[in-house]
Amino acid sequence: MYSTGSNPYRWHSGNGRGAHSRVQITYMGGKPFHSAMCSRSRGRGWHWYCTNRTERTNSRFFKRGSNYIRVKRTGMYRINARALIYTRGWGPHHQAIYINKRRVSYTHDYKVYWAVTKGDVMWPMKAGQYVRVKYYSNNGHAYHSGHSSGAHSNLQISYEGARNRPVASYACRHHNRSRRHWRTYCLNRREFDYGRRYFKVYSSGQIRINRTGTYRINAWALSHSGYTWRNSRVLINGSYWSYCHTHDNSWSRLGNDFYWRLRKNQRVHIQYNTNGSYQWHSGPTHSRVQISYEGRY
Repeated sequence: MYSTGSNPYRWHSGNGRGAHSRVQITYMGGKPFHSAMCSRSRGRGWHWYCTNRTERTNSRFFKRGSNYIRVKRTGMYRINARALIYTRGWGPHHQAIYINKRRVSYTHDYKVYWAVTKGDVMWPMKAGQYVRVKYYSNNGHAYHSGHSSGAHSNLQISYEGARNRPVASYACRHHNRSRRHWRTYCLNRREFDYGRRYFKVYSSGQIRINRTGTYRINAWALSHSGYTWRNSRVLINGSYWSYCHTHDNSWSRLGNDFYWRLRKNQRVHIQYNTNGSYQWHSGPTHSRVQISYEGRY
């Protein structure tokens, strides 16, 4: 990590719960996945991310097109896409993930010069459906090419198991425009829920764990303010275990994504606090919470 300035923090220390900084690594086993990069950069405007450079694939599960990846088997998939976007000065950085013609994830950041834009979503897919990702810059580069290591941009899709794998995806139907107070992100719009034996999701925003095990919690939202602070956190039984703080302008994405060992009857809440006009934009594409059961301890 690198930073400059009169009082630089390259990173904030990770406390006993790792709330402010953390590194996690997971063993995927024989899980099939496709990793692709685009060999060229694109200029301003909206552009589909090309997939002409394959790092690794499994031909039984994936087929590559010029700007899409098609899945060959029905199941639950994780789509993880990121790219460096450039604007000459402050400007909008956009990313959208599509399954066939349906947009399932959208990110809008307002950044200066080069900055990373990313999306990460789990989704049940049928054999024959395809994934595409597009990026936008108003006056620079929509995305930086991904060389052989994928350092500047890449698209990865992994097969996570059967279509009814214990994963749930929920969103809040409405915006929240309060200021300077922590607000719990509501979960009153269900997209899919295959994990009811493992957890129960309440419209108020609470997730109650029904079975002890390892879980992944992936939560994000677009927030809006002038050039000022904004925060997000994940609470487990009232204490925050993951915390995000940024100082941005206009729209930006806040997110928390981590694996944790959770015990039966523990309670999870996602909260946001900004000094601007939107604590969060209504979901699902602009904000969302996904939780998945990953196995026993």
